[in-house]
Amino acid sequence: MSEIILELANFSKSFRSHWTYAQKSAVIDVCLGVYRGEAFGYIGHNGAGKTTTIKCILGLIRASSGSIKFSGSEINAEQRKKIGYLPEQPYFYDHLSVRETLLFLGGLHGLRGPVLNERVDKTLAQVKLDHRANSPVRTLSKGLQQRLGFAQAIINDPELLILDEPFSGLDPIGRREIREEIIALNKTGTTIFMSSHILSDVEDVCDRVAIMARGRLKQVINIKEEHLSRPESVIITFAVDRLNPVFKESAVAAGALIVERAPYATIELSDIDSANNLLQTAIANNMNILDYSLKRPDLEEIFFRITEDGQ
Repeated sequence: MSEIILELANFSKSFRSHWTYAQKSAVIDVCLGVYRGEAFGYIGHNGAGKTTTIKCILGLIRASSGSIKFSGSEINAEQRKKIGYLPEQPYFYDHLSVRETLLFLGGLHGLRGPVLNERVDKTLAQVKLDHRANSPVRTLSKGLQQRLGFAQAIINDPELLILDEPFSGLDPIGRREIREEIIALNKTGTTIFMSSHILSDVEDVCDRVAIMARGRLKQVINIKEEHLSRPESVIITFAVDRLNPVFKESAVAAGALIVERAPYATIELSDIDSANNLLQTAIANNMNILDYSLKRPDLEEIFFRITEDGQ
């Protein structure tokens, strides 16, 4: 994975106040590259500049400075046909049926005739809306409208799929199904650029994540290889009635956190070598060891650690 499909170089965007005419920066000097075929997360607090960045990528608003390139060149109308987009709040003509909506939107991508009909049928099945194909959009729940939004984002079989809060309004089953569909699309070569406040879903889907704060790029992390592969601490679980007092003193001396809640007792240590020494001592004393596990930081912990400077 080496070819960059989406590149932001010194990208900034500011807006002028209608009242004071003062400039307010929404995104400040962001530089990043998204590799073809990867799933890339773009996260941050409300107002961090995520949606503004996406709108600039799509050409809905203009960047104030810097450049945004798709496959090595400035994004133009022809290249936008290779991009799919799910906005945070998709809007549809409520008098059209689900099928009519996709036929209309597929036509805007230049699809025609049998090719368009085939794409609509395939997409409806992908998002599990085929049973509501002839239902007017106004009769759909918020969750089903979100599925329709995802359907229109992939109707053109995009090279780059941009998702802004793709799980908004979905129930747990819908979230899982759409998450699995995003992962499946990524495995077949679609590049994913996803912004979401549901960090557990970002963690499940994405290879790398850019963390934004106050319009600035704080850090790009590889959540699968770097942070999540490093254990933060070791947790050993015992039967509480077999917790040897001498062993307990040794654990406290090693800096362990001990929690006793019958019938279990857990010991947590951040130093792995000390944990392994305690484990050997426990085995030598015939203590009843129920579990030995590594605690790893999840994306939420990483996010707060990186943005803990008042965000």
